[in-house]
Amino acid sequence: MNEIITRFFSFSSHCKPEVLGRILHEVENLCNTFHFYCRDATWGVTQQEKLCIYGGLPIIIKKSNSDHTLLTPDSREQAPPHRYVLPLQIWLTHLYPIEPPLVFLLSAEQGCRIASNHKYVDATGRCHTPELAA
Repeated sequence: MNEIITRFFSFSSHCKPEVLGRILHEVENLCNTFHFYCRDATWGVTQQEKLCIYGGLPIIIKKSNSDHTLLTPDSREQAPPHRYVLPLQIWLTHLYPIEPPLVFLLSAEQGCRIASNHKYVDATGRCHTPELAA
């Protein structure tokens, strides 16, 4: 993986050795923590080379029992948590970290779609966050 990242950023004029070292550390940490993978690929019709970090982000949503009946001390059980794996792609350009990454949430399962009114994710799966745009 380090070879892919080093080769990708070797074309970047702004990427000094200390910046490259930090990028290597952060991408390796991300991939090891969440079992993500890394590859270089071309992007869209322009065929621009980008670095793609991809994998499934595990999440757990805890839901309380939605039954509106009177609860007794014995019946105050939590419903089992729902476990999901969100398929993500994070695309870096040669100008990273100056240029923010492109983050996409993919809809991999049949019948699974992204809510059209989501505040931070559009219908294509692209994630928009104020922190990355700043």
